[in-house]
Amino acid sequence: MAPLKKLILASQSPRRKELLEALHIPFEVCPSDAEEYHPDGHEPSVIVIENTVRKVNAVLNRCAGSLIIGADTIVWLDNETLAKPVDFKQAREFLHRLSGTTHTVYTGVVVADSDSARAESSVCATDVTFKQLSSADIDIYLRSINPYDKAGGYAIQGFGALVVEKINGCYFNVMGLPVSMLDSLMHRFGVSLFDYISTEG
Repeated sequence: MAPLKKLILASQSPRRKELLEALHIPFEVCPSDAEEYHPDGHEPSVIVIENTVRKVNAVLNRCAGSLIIGADTIVWLDNETLAKPVDFKQAREFLHRLSGTTHTVYTGVVVADSDSARAESSVCATDVTFKQLSSADIDIYLRSINPYDKAGGYAIQGFGALVVEKINGCYFNVMGLPVSMLDSLMHRFGVSLFDYISTEG
């Protein structure tokens, strides 16, 4: 069997890093400085793949002998993207809009071989239903987390247990990395995340 290529995570997301670390998979983080875009009138699946391709391409030439993993997650409500809030006022506005409704979280994932530049991609969608929240609930929730690095201003883990009523689809997608789908993309390169799991420590 050929030696496994290094895994490079082209993301600064602590959630994605945490998910891979939980699997005891050796990888390196190579943050991408690619600018994200959220144009009006585009389908959410197109937006997340375009952003992810940008992230992966920005680091492709810096990581020889590697498989590059990129991802982009958006919250989609009423045909509009809820990106990362710029301030507390916008985060509160997002949570009021999400309260008592169902929205969809889309994540685009791209795996690319840095040597051949071959890339494989897929999109995961999960419906998330919020509880009806009072203004006081929203303020307490937002002060309990850091909403500014999270699409839609919320996270499903931790205090998210108090705001999310139910989901239909992949939980890990809402965290920012649908790991099972990532593994399926890895299979297209003849490897699996299982191949990378370390039993040391």
